[in-house]
Amino acid sequence: MTETEHSLEKWVAPCGTQEEVREAAAQAVDYRGDITLTLKDGQEVTGYVFNLNTGCNEPFLDIFPNNADAKQRVNLKDVMGVAFSGQDMAVGRSWKAWKERKEKEQA
Repeated sequence: MTETEHSLEKWVAPCGTQEEVREAAAQAVDYRGDITLTLKDGQEVTGYVFNLNTGCNEPFLDIFPNNADAKQRVNLKDVMGVAFSGQDMAVGRSWKAWKERKEKEQA
């Protein structure tokens, strides 16, 4: 990873308020690795978050859980924790990182 790249890998987002949950959910959608959601009922769901809808009465996110074949919809009001638990698959794969590697190889 270059100095200019930033990874959320292994980061546990603060989720003390619903606004913090929304912010963490927005970052989870952009993350290219697994996310672990801790729900208020104690359940944990780990998988790939691919959709967030905050423009409805019951904001939610959609996740492909690692232990199921179908997507799961999770209401944001039920989320009490968001952890960026999987490897960040996008680290080092930016255009800038590619260009820096090529320049090093040519030097």
